Amino acid sequence: MALSKPLLISVVVFFLNVPAVVLVVQSFDDEKRCDRGRVTCDGKCAVKFAVNQEKSQFQSQREPERQCYRSCLNASEACKSAAASLIIAACILGVGIVLTTAMIFLVDSLITKEGTVQTPPPRAAYMEPIYTESEKRKMRRGSNTPNDEVELVEVKCPSCNISVDVESRWFTMSCGGTDGAVCLKCKQVIVGVL
Repeated sequence: MALSKPLLISVVVFFLNVPAVVLVVQSFDDEKRCDRGRVTCDGKCAVKFAVNQEKSQFQSQREPERQCYRSCLNASEACKSAAASLIIAACILGVGIVLTTAMIFLVDSLITKEGTVQTPPPRAAYMEPIYTESEKRKMRRGSNTPNDEVELVEVKCPSCNISVDVESRWFTMSCGGTDGAVCLKCKQVIVGVL
């Protein structure tokens, strides 16, 4: 059973859009959780080192407090980068929707109206050479068979419209065979067995 294009696109959008929305919501929740965690951590540092603020005379005595705030900041940044990676994953799913829709249209354009994929017609893996009239005459001159001088006639190829010299025996029916005289350019039979 083949699905129609709008139904297929809506199925793809649903199955890629739902996880993307879930990831976006999860990312915003994680970011709020990161902010609450940062406030909580900073509050713990403030309570922990509130007594030391009054007693500290030198900046070096406040280094543990600064270290506590730095660790809260680093934890918050790591948490927010994890939340941002969820947004990136949702964007990748959005790109997947676009690319899948484009692929559906591309495959649909390759399919004919009958519902079959357009394929080129089968062809032979190897094809015997097709010799022109002049090549055949040269081969006959090289052999020991007697060669009568044959009158040549100029014929135009119907497909590529160039002039080709062929033996006049093709017109008097004294020359025959399974292959006719071929065009020099397109190698199609122009005189003889068509």
